[in-house]
Amino acid sequence: MPTHRITHIPCGAFANESERVAVEKLKKLQGVPGNGYWIFLSNLNHSLTQQTTSDEIDVLVIGSSGIIVV
Repeated sequence: MPTHRITHIPCGAFANESERVAVEKLKKLQGVPGNGYWIFLSNLNHSLTQQTTSDEIDVLVIGSSGIIVV
């Protein structure tokens, strides 16, 4: 298994072109040696309670260095 790998899991369709471009640019991290393993969740819906409207997180990046919300 490579020492650096990216898995993109789309949780919904991109809302606009800038979201798609952001994921494509983040995927370029795959070519960086020693970069580790990353999971990208795009268009993730999140709600604090069942009574509220879900917020959409454009990209949630999960890696060895932590979790980053984009």
